[in-house]
Formats: sequence, C-alpha cells, structure tokens
Amino acid sequence: MDTAARAKRLEMEGGWTLPGGDPWRTSSPACPVRPPRGFRCVSRAWDALITSPAFEDLHSDRSRHHRRLFLKPTCQNVFYAWKLGGPAETIMDNWRLPQGKIFPITKSCHGIVLLRCLDYDLHYVWNPSANQLLALPDRRPARVAWAGGRTHMIYGMGYCSTAKQYKIVRMYNFDRDLGLHDTVCEVYTLDESTHWRPAATQPHSCQLRVNGRQGAVLCNGNLHFVHTHGLDLLTVFNIHAETFSTMVLPAETRSYSPDFMLTELGGFLCVYHAKRRDHPEFADPYDIWLQRDYEAGQWERLQCINWGSMGEAEIAPLKSSWIAPLDMYYDHGAQKKKILFGTSACKVFVVDPDTGVPEVVFSPEDTIMGDQGNWDSEFPTIGLFEERLASVGRTNEEIIFTSPWARAASSVLMYLPARTVGRLNQVQSPGGFHQRDTPDVPPLVDEGSRVVYSKPCNGLNAGSWAKYDFVCNPLTKYYRAINLGNGKNAASCSSDIQRTPSVALGYAPNIGMHVLVSLAYKEKNRTSRDYKLECKIQLIERRHWVKIDPPSRPMADAPPVYASGKLYWIVDPEFGPTSACSEIIMLDLNTLEFHVLAGPPCGKYYISITELQGEVCVTCSRPSTNTIEIWDMDGNGMWSMRRCIELASFFPEYSSKNTTLLAVNPNDGRILLSTGRSLGYYASKTVELETIYRLDSSIQGKKFVPVLAMDSLVQPCDAVV
Repeated sequence: MDTAARAKRLEMEGGWTLPGGDPWRTSSPACPVRPPRGFRCVSRAWDALITSPAFEDLHSDRSRHHRRLFLKPTCQNVFYAWKLGGPAETIMDNWRLPQGKIFPITKSCHGIVLLRCLDYDLHYVWNPSANQLLALPDRRPARVAWAGGRTHMIYGMGYCSTAKQYKIVRMYNFDRDLGLHDTVCEVYTLDESTHWRPAATQPHSCQLRVNGRQGAVLCNGNLHFVHTHGLDLLTVFNIHAETFSTMVLPAETRSYSPDFMLTELGGFLCVYHAKRRDHPEFADPYDIWLQRDYEAGQWERLQCINWGSMGEAEIAPLKSSWIAPLDMYYDHGAQKKKILFGTSACKVFVVDPDTGVPEVVFSPEDTIMGDQGNWDSEFPTIGLFEERLASVGRTNEEIIFTSPWARAASSVLMYLPARTVGRLNQVQSPGGFHQRDTPDVPPLVDEGSRVVYSKPCNGLNAGSWAKYDFVCNPLTKYYRAINLGNGKNAASCSSDIQRTPSVALGYAPNIGMHVLVSLAYKEKNRTSRDYKLECKIQLIERRHWVKIDPPSRPMADAPPVYASGKLYWIVDPEFGPTSACSEIIMLDLNTLEFHVLAGPPCGKYYISITELQGEVCVTCSRPSTNTIEIWDMDGNGMWSMRRCIELASFFPEYSSKNTTLLAVNPNDGRILLSTGRSLGYYASKTVELETIYRLDSSIQGKKFVPVLAMDSLVQPCDAVV
C-alpha cells in the first residue's frame, strides 16, 4: 500500500481531517482559524463575536480533534503544514524567522507552540494556525548578570484554564559566591507581563538536566522538569497554583539514562528512547512507558517498534537522529489505539503496539517540501497543532503604552537627553545626533596612530585603537572589548591573520539585535593576487563567534559602513580578479548573504565609503584639484554624484587627502568635516567652511578623534549561551 493510501486510511480511522469548505461552514466554529479572523472586518458585531471568549471556546471544542502537523525541514528555514490525506502547504516563510536552527521545544498548548532558535538562543511563541509569532524577552536573568556569571535555562509553557492565561516558565540553577546552590523559577504571562517575575513559590535546590532540544513537558496542568542527578526524579510545577512537587519515573528508565526523553502522549505522561541512529544498540526494541494513573504514579510499558524483526531495507528509511512519538489515536476499524511517530527527516509513520511494525504515512519527497536528501538532525522537526483563535499576545511596548500615564510620560521624556532619562531609570528614549560641549583640549592621540570609530548603529559604536577592538555607548559609558573567540582580542591577533581595519557593527532588523562581523585574511599574496578570507559573526549579546561563507571579493584597508540593515566594504583592487571599475561588498544582515555591487565611475583609487543621512555613499578624493566627490546610488543601482566639496580655498588646513566626512546637519544641510586637527561645517551652495574647533598650533604631532554618538540608552546585557 502506497503512502497516500495509508494516509487516507488513517484519516478514516482516526478522524484526522479538516471540515468541508462550503461558505457557511467556513464561517462556523469548526472551520480553520484564518477565515474567521478575516471576517472580523465585516462589522463591529462580527468582530465582537469572533473575538469573544465564548466563540473562541466553541471554535476550540469543534476543532480539538481536527489537528494538523507542522514540519520544519532541517535544510530549509520554512514551516509547512500537512493534514493526513492532503497536500503540504507553507504556513511561515523564512522572512519571519531568524537564520539558524529553529525547532519546537514543546507540544502545542491550546494552539500555541514554543520555538527555540539555537544559534541566537531566542525563544518565540507561535500560533501555527494564525501564523502569529512573538519573541520572548530572552535576557540573562538579572541576578545572574549582577553576579557576572552564566547559567543555562530550561523553558516550558502551560495554560491556566481558571485565569485563561498562557504562562511561559523557565528554571535555572544559580551558584552563589559562597558556594550555595539555588534553583530559580521565573514566569512570563503572555499579553500581561513585560518582564520575567519570580514564581509564587520556589523549588528545592536541585540540578536540572539541560536539554537544548526539548523543554519542560506539560501534562495534567503540570510542567515536568528532569533532574541531572537521579534521572528517575522529576520536579513538577503546577501552572495554576505555581507550586512544586516531585515525581518518580519508572525504574526501567535508569538503564537508559541519559538516552531517554519525556513527552505527553494521548493525555498521558510518556517516557521514550532517544538513541541516535548510529548508536550500536539502535536495533533494540523501541519501548515507551505511559503513566496510566497520574495520581498513583503507575506506569505501563509498551513495546512500540521491534527493530529486530525488520530487515535493513525496512529500517533504513526510518533511521534518524531524532525519532519521537507525536500522538496516540484510536483506530475505530481495528478497535485499538495506535501511535504516530515523526523523524528529523520529516517522515511520519504509524505503529501498532501489538505488532511493532512501522507503516510510513507521509514522506516529503512527493510534496512541495521536496526530497530532504541526507539531511539529518538531532533536533525536532515535526509537531501537532490544533486550530485555535488564541493570540500570542502583545509586545512589551504595546502593553506598556496601554497606560495613559505611560503615554503622557513618554511624550515628555522623549525630548530629554539620554543621560537625564537614564537617571530616571527609564528604558530608552528616542533622540538624534547632537554636538556636546568640548573642553579646551580634547583627548589626543599620536598623529600616526590608527583610531577607527564607526558611526552610531542603533545607539552603539564600534571602535579600534592600538591592539583593542570594542563596542561602546559613549553616552552611557557602556564598553565591551571584542575577542575573536580564541582568547585574543580582534586587533591583537597574530600575524598569520590579517584583519580588515576594524570589526564591523550592524543591526539585524528581523531579530532586533546588533551583529558584529569580523573579516580576516588567512593568506595574502600581492604578487599572485591570491588570498584566503575568513568571516565570523557574533550577536552583541552572545560571546561566541559563528563562521559563515566569506564574500567572493577581498576587502580593502578602509573602515566598513552600516546603513539600513546592511554592511558595506570597499573591494581591494590589488587582490583577486581584476575589474574595470570599483566594487563594493554588501552583507544583508537579515539573510547573512554577501553581494557584490558595481561602484561609481570615479576610478578605483582614493575612494572610501561612508553613511550620510541613512544612505550609503562613496567618496572619491581628487588630490590634483583638492576636491572630494560624494556619490550615491538610487533604487535602480545607478550611481550619481550628489555633491562636490571644494577645499582648494582652505588648503593647507583642509585637504582632500586628510579630510573625512562625519555627518550632514539636518537643519541647513552643511557637512561636518574633520582633519584630526580641525573641525568645521562646509556649505556646498556657498562654498564656505566654518571651522568650529582647531588645535592650537603649539600642539604638534597630535590629533583628536571625533565620535558621533546617538542620544540613546542602549546597553546590551549578555544573554544565556
């Protein structure tokens, strides 16, 4: 029997289907979520009806037994949905998701699934049927941050039917300086909380097992956390009362630790194997234990899969680094219950516990998902979800600004400088660039020193000086040195790695986080024009680097520039393939993909790249005429010269060779220039230059380094790695 026929039969056995699609039934409580949500715009009465708790409960009751599977292939950053007997469809594209490994760590809880992004250690609550996604405030716990330590957290999610609230729960171990050991539990309530709060009670001290691919398991209104020491013991957290108790696992699981996992199956707590496919004991019988009596703690052992009775050809398609039971349903024809399993290759199969023989009902090869090839993963790729009108809730900002007081206070505070607001312990304040009062003699460096400061990127600056690279907020005095991950500072790395002038700082809008990018030459031969480039990225709130594919062109010895979610570098014309014009490398921080852009027709030498008024520009220095051309690119990729700065009348104080462009005054359009000894505003229309500061002629061999700072309270806090 082929896969389609098996799926059709299973649909008839277990009632796994969605209702018909006639117009009236589409607007009834048993239909999928998206059509009713679309009808909210019909009238206020319809909106009130569809958003009412009574309608949501009725819709949930009708849809409870009409669940679907969501699938996330390892090799794709897309979520698909599939119903037994039907085709697979895309329910969430990659533009909604950060790059990296994303997988569910909980089963669907009243229509909501908890997702984890492993690369960035972010957590999301997701309603697959409504395609709603909300990021959780995954900051390192305050008490851990204050102590300067690190910890690992275990997340879980539950629903309090009494208060009709979704609660996200996280537990972690905290080691005090005195050697005492604490286990801490914190709760975040969707659509209510703006921060993590301590649970009503705290658990006894215990060492929790950290499993990055699974969270705490919800069953009978309780979350279950596994211990590291004494793996037959669980810490149980009651979602409603926020109290703790313990539970003992079946004695047979001790011999399988740590190769067992916990889940919920058919309303029962379940323990199952978690051996890898290359494990020498993979052919052992695949057993699961069900807790038939939750109060009495009685367990029943089921032999689900008898690998030994199967041939290698039958086992091969099912071998996977992740195999897990998804659901237990009743086969009306056979008058017995069967178990649905999923694999990391997005295959779905059914097992009759009496026979122990798997029967594949879904394989991605014949769907829009395509053949998964040899892709395998130890992380979950499949889960069940029910159609539900539940909302993932509002963002912290939306919750905060529902208060009239908050709206009134923000309208006043937004006009105050960041340092003033910071003294009031506010979170952030909109603002812009401003010129601070300077002392008679600012801090000076040697004239030959190379000091690089980036322009502000969402409140932060990156810099490089001597042997140090760093990120900082000049207004709040936040500072952090940048390490390459091998114990060395980026600027002080050994001679076998030659970096670009500084680590680039950007901002990824899709995940709302700052990103560091380090480019280094592992090899460089000017004669043969050969080179070998290495690229690493790091989120500002993490302490580890991740390698990505380097760009196809070499980077020049010029500072990088950030603008509108992208980083830009000038290509070094001395290495790699030759080009008739200048070239620019662009890194899209949303996709982490490099692109090569043709530069303006102004030659390949004496050029640099900068950002002016939010747009990337190329400046071309003409020493023969002592002018600086400013080129920008339109939406069609065509370059045009915007302005030309004529410095001949102001030589030798200002020359095209030693003058840099800092910013454009938003009030009058004048350009702020710096030579390191003079600072002035240049007016293009009148060709006038007003020097607002210069070093005294008696000070020789020194220069100042102007830094643009944004009026911002941004001060990143390291997140859990």
